[in-house]
Amino acid sequence: MTEGAGHERTIPRVGLRCTIRFQARAAEERLTARTGFCRSVIMGQLGLTVENVRCIQWNQQEKAFDVTLMDLNIFNRVAETCVKEAGVSPLSDYRVVNLDRPNFRVVTEREPVSPVRGLALGEPTTVWRNVNHPALPNRLRDLSWMTAHEILPVRSVMHSRGMGANPTCPRQGCGAHETVRHVLWECTAAGDQWAMAGSLQFPYLPAGEVLTAQLVLYGVSPKKVPPALFQKQWLTLSAIKDAIWTSRNLLVRKRMLIPPVAVIRMAAATLKVVVAAGGRPRTQPQRSLASVPIRTWEPEPHN
Repeated sequence: MTEGAGHERTIPRVGLRCTIRFQARAAEERLTARTGFCRSVIMGQLGLTVENVRCIQWNQQEKAFDVTLMDLNIFNRVAETCVKEAGVSPLSDYRVVNLDRPNFRVVTEREPVSPVRGLALGEPTTVWRNVNHPALPNRLRDLSWMTAHEILPVRSVMHSRGMGANPTCPRQGCGAHETVRHVLWECTAAGDQWAMAGSLQFPYLPAGEVLTAQLVLYGVSPKKVPPALFQKQWLTLSAIKDAIWTSRNLLVRKRMLIPPVAVIRMAAATLKVVVAAGGRPRTQPQRSLASVPIRTWEPEPHN
């Protein structure tokens, strides 16, 4: 692979296992668009499939795609192709950099478990096991993973990365910073939604027990719950969080205020689809909003 002079800053000190960088030689939309890159280079010239690629990350600062491959065999094959076809379009439109370095730690089951804010020692192991729980379809797994990492694209996260104008909650009259914990648990709107999601609507929620942030966000509870019951309980909690997150996005993107009853019906509809599928397919079809009145929020007129 080519690593020309004058571009040393694009090569990080610490490597990323089985990762190759494709840096656009020109700031053209056809080179920096993810869909075009995947079709022309990844699937077209390199002949890779979804099963071969672990992750494709856009690096805005370097105007490059960092492609992490599934294993070392695939990495070596792709690296060899990049060398042989360096002058062939569309690969010739990119500067290819090998990010695989020997100075990295291989992630194995013996690696220290990533901590989760606010949890006691040992509890993060439970969190990461719950994130990948087999009862959850892919959509809910993704939500659980981003919740545990606190990287849902809420306003405080986007603002901290220079991608948002302000970090405050979009709900009228709130004014608090919109963190992941806030939008799914602490916000008054979230409180109203959880208050409506009782054990009568969802029989697998803990009856007569006050929900806690640790249980709702991470599936961690001081009480011992049988695995079969926890599977249904965790699926229920995840579906409600998904509905809360959907209602928040409708408010931000379409200025639609979704009443708590509609949020709960969305969660119930998600549960029904997942249970009916019996765990398959892992992905979920596009859903429609529950048939309850929804009003569009109008800002107050300026004096």
